[in-house]
Amino acid sequence: MAKRRHITGEQIHFRSTLTWFVSSPTEQFLSHFADTLLTQGRLSIGQQQLKILDVNIPRTPSFQPNMQFRCLSPIVMSAVRESEGKRRTHYCLPDDPELSELIYQNLIRKHEAIHGSAPQNDALKFRFDSAYIKRKQRRVTRLVDFKGIKIRGILCPFQVSGSPALIQVGYECGFGDKNSAGFGMAEV
Repeated sequence: MAKRRHITGEQIHFRSTLTWFVSSPTEQFLSHFADTLLTQGRLSIGQQQLKILDVNIPRTPSFQPNMQFRCLSPIVMSAVRESEGKRRTHYCLPDDPELSELIYQNLIRKHEAIHGSAPQNDALKFRFDSAYIKRKQRRVTRLVDFKGIKIRGILCPFQVSGSPALIQVGYECGFGDKNSAGFGMAEV
């Protein structure tokens, strides 16, 4: 994130201080990562050396059965569907009737990978803010070229209701697919 940036082709030129958000369900990783950044004072991204000015660890929110979030990066949810006799990756749009169920299944898999089991309360409903979508003059989807692959994501506030444990997994790991590529990060 940067207040002033300019995109030229495949390059981003930052003209102000930038803020980098990192999230993980593993607190020990975050602690070591923050210590390393502060100790080394620099971060290499490609050929660029960035000076670390500060490291902040925000307070973990209290996870409730009903929460509203704002996307920090597009949410990607894909499904393999048959089209013209071929199986193809389909990127869900905000009005896709399967979106909530796909995000729910994705969060269950993440919870099982982290904790070794599904949560006791495993109910979950996910929906994008329809009033926000109606108000926006431009689309809320973004087409991102990631290493030559076109990925469609959704950048829109959303509400999640159900299991606080699953909501926490979404907050810490990312909602939807391709989280390791930076997709699906949100803030309360």
